[in-house]
Amino acid sequence: ALEECLQSIFAQDYPRVEVILVDNASRDGAAIAAARAHAGRLRLVAPGANLGFGGGCNAGFAVTQGAIIGLLNPDAVADPGWAWAAVELFAARPDVGMVACRVLDYADRTRIDTAGHLLYRDGLNRGRGRGEPASAYDAEAEVAFPSGSAGFYRREAFEAAGGFDASMFLYGDDVDLGLAIRRLGWKCVYTPASTAFHRYSQATGAYSATKAYHVERNRILVMLKHFPVAAIAASPLHTLQRVFWHNVSALTGRGSSGRFVRDGSVAKLYVLMLRAYIDAARRAPAALRERKRL
Repeated sequence: ALEECLQSIFAQDYPRVEVILVDNASRDGAAIAAARAHAGRLRLVAPGANLGFGGGCNAGFAVTQGAIIGLLNPDAVADPGWAWAAVELFAARPDVGMVACRVLDYADRTRIDTAGHLLYRDGLNRGRGRGEPASAYDAEAEVAFPSGSAGFYRREAFEAAGGFDASMFLYGDDVDLGLAIRRLGWKCVYTPASTAFHRYSQATGAYSATKAYHVERNRILVMLKHFPVAAIAASPLHTLQRVFWHNVSALTGRGSSGRFVRDGSVAKLYVLMLRAYIDAARRAPAALRERKRL
């Protein structure tokens, strides 16, 4: 997957693409092999530890030179016009700090993986249009923020927001950064002209314990850092509604909760949620300090 990802970046129509590959303490040697195979075409950044998604991105972004920073996961592949379309949009719209790509499902390229993101009332997020026909998202539109799988940031906006919150480690960090940039007055625009193809949740698994824990913990931190006080107060009602439907899914074997408990149990799902809430409570003071800074 990594080699295909890199080849798609090397094949970009835009003539001035600087390629930074972050080896986030991988164990398969693929990043080092790629750096050797493509010496002179990319720069390898190896922090020496797994910094998580946000921390790894920050390490890579820190050595870039461009005014526009593109992010592409190793489980994604970019269309040749991916970078150029984003650069043109930034040039035409000085009020835009982020560009959300049309990310299609790698296996079924007639379907949307994400066309920007949606934000629910209790801090949870989901890809806009996931599973819907790609033809339904052919129009440029303002959206909340880009997916971390493939998106672009204006350096000025990225640095003003402080970059990714590395303490989140996985999931929700793209939401957190997107909301921080929006609060600074920048907009995010989705453009279908910038297209990528993504293998959904390949690294951690679509229904893994790791994903469930980080998604639940980090959605609370996102809410504490960015939501109005009234929305935070109302959020438990929305969470209870969501938990009710998770119970239905788990007991009937349908939906994401149903898929999760096939390899575990309902009890394991609740233990994960309890762990997530306890950890979120421990991190709440830091989240509230960041809220004050923003």
